Amino acid sequence: MSDDPTIAYKQRSFSIIGGNVSIISSCQAYDPESFPAFPQTLQQVQYIKTHVTGSYYFVGIWDEETEGVFKDMTTGEIVDLPPSWWWNGAVDTSTSYNCMTLYSSGLYAVGCGTSQNGHICQYNVAENGRRPSA
Repeated sequence: MSDDPTIAYKQRSFSIIGGNVSIISSCQAYDPESFPAFPQTLQQVQYIKTHVTGSYYFVGIWDEETEGVFKDMTTGEIVDLPPSWWWNGAVDTSTSYNCMTLYSSGLYAVGCGTSQNGHICQYNVAENGRRPSA
């Protein structure tokens, strides 16, 4: 669970190549209702940072279409990623590093075709901490 009782995260620790197809597929293999983690608040980023073991886990954010416009790779929703969320306090503007990873120091952009230690999945839960019944 996160500090938001309606969101749960699961770290999946195995080598994975980035990109939306592989990360979305892997999250849904774990739980058909889950999707790549899409932290939208500082509290969500901080929660994931303090609960990640290891380093460099993909999250569901990328700027594949337009450099510097970060989106949820599942829905296309835009998210603001302030410099303070990044590992070095500066937003990455590299045109070749479009997939986001998160580790204990913050967000870090990597190439989508690279292999990382894993990824973080997210799913919504009811306010009582249980998954909603469908």
